[in-house]
Amino acid sequence: MILLRLPVLLVLILFSGAALADLGESIPTSNVLDFTITRNGDVIGAHHVRFTDNGDEVIVRTDINIRVTFAFITLYDYQHEATEIWRDGVLQSIEAKTNNDGAPEFVSLQREAGRLVGDSTRGKLDLPGDTGATSYWNPAYLDAGTWLDTQDGEILKMNHDQKGEEPVTVQGQAVTARQSLSVADNGSEVRLWYADKRLMKMQFRAFDGSILEYDRL
Repeated sequence: MILLRLPVLLVLILFSGAALADLGESIPTSNVLDFTITRNGDVIGAHHVRFTDNGDEVIVRTDINIRVTFAFITLYDYQHEATEIWRDGVLQSIEAKTNNDGAPEFVSLQREAGRLVGDSTRGKLDLPGDTGATSYWNPAYLDAGTWLDTQDGEILKMNHDQKGEEPVTVQGQAVTARQSLSVADNGSEVRLWYADKRLMKMQFRAFDGSILEYDRL
């Protein structure tokens, strides 16, 4: 990973439609979820998710844009676009492409015969159907010992540690949320805060040691 290699966040939102009922209590009630992204206290980007109810499917489109500058010079530039398709509460496919500071990366994954198969920057993928993903909206993934990095297809062995409840600020309101720390075997880590099984806040430690905060707008 380079300066600010980022875990990809693919977050789902609940709106009317039978397909969404299968996704459970982890889905917020709006059809949009927006985060502002800060690095060591400075705003560097935004994360937007839009959702479409397509009959028996849920289509989730995510856009992440980050730019780190110093004295009007761009030090790091990152764009990520991803589409997930869910059916009956089960992930069916992921199509993602990333500009990682000029380096193109991708993941293309489909469900076949109960497994997740496809291709990625790191090579061919053939994974158990219950593999987790860096889709932090779903707290059920905290039970998965293996995650797929949806940026480039890296397979991550995970350790999850529940940290207890604490207050976080969401849209100007104090919310009591349960914090979880997830650490991967490559050294990356993410802190996630959930209230009533819904994602409230995220924090990442980048490989340069800086702290990335995702705060809901």
